[in-house]
Amino acid sequence: MAVIQLISFELAGDEYAVDITTVNGIVKYKNYSVVKIPNASKGLEGFINLRGKAIPVFNLKKKLQYTDDTIYEDSKIIIINYSGSIVGFIVDDVTDIFKLRDEQIEQLSGSISGNCDKYIKGIGKSDDNMIVILDLILVLSENELKQVNSA
Repeated sequence: MAVIQLISFELAGDEYAVDITTVNGIVKYKNYSVVKIPNASKGLEGFINLRGKAIPVFNLKKKLQYTDDTIYEDSKIIIINYSGSIVGFIVDDVTDIFKLRDEQIEQLSGSISGNCDKYIKGIGKSDDNMIVILDLILVLSENELKQVNSA
């Protein structure tokens, strides 16, 4: 029985989770200046200087097609390590760290339509609560992934 540790976060009142092993850190949005990129891909807010390295930062609400994609002063940036490349995702807030057993995670296997099934790892269930578990890197398009890998 394997156990997975997750970090939960909020987007416009909705709660999601991500596997903690992919998270390289969490920083406050207001502590960084975001350098905007003209004609950038949808959701790319720009770059931040994180420990001397330029890190691409995506607005996760834009990537998930939320109509309200506002970034707040107290928003957080979840830093993800992807094949040696570092990427940031802006979320409204980071809310918890918790564990689930494998049997508490239900795979969706074709039960949803659209493109979202590629980045949804499953639905976590604990007591009467459910939470969508995301693979944040797979939210990015193939072109964005190539750009991240070459950064």
